[in-house]
Amino acid sequence: MSDSPDCGHRYTRISTGQPSGRYPVTATSTWTITWQAEGGLADAGTFTETRFSTTSARVGELQVVN
Repeated sequence: MSDSPDCGHRYTRISTGQPSGRYPVTATSTWTITWQAEGGLADAGTFTETRFSTTSARVGELQVVN
């Protein structure tokens, strides 16, 4: 298995020392949309939408495999 190039994280410690025994996790996605309408009322535009989501993750075991 390979690491995710831009949206992954490898925890190196279990989460018991964290508040509530969990690591906080935040995800952000940004979409840029370009649109165009054809016909009698031809119009076009671009807008950007950004969404945020938060959760927490409990990490209770780490393994090293060689």
